[in-house]
Amino acid sequence: MGDKVGGHPFTAMQLWHKVREQGYTGGYSILKDHVRRVRPRHPEAFLTLKFAPGQCA
Repeated sequence: MGDKVGGHPFTAMQLWHKVREQGYTGGYSILKDHVRRVRPRHPEAFLTLKFAPGQCA
């Protein structure tokens, strides 16, 4: 399952449906917690800009 989590943009719900078809009997929240730990976090999408007073005018 690790290759599906890291390599594809599936949601935890989509993964849960896929593994249920393959016989997984665990709950959704357990799978969601695992996906949250394994999937890499996205970097913040903004830059903090700092200027001295009047520098940007």
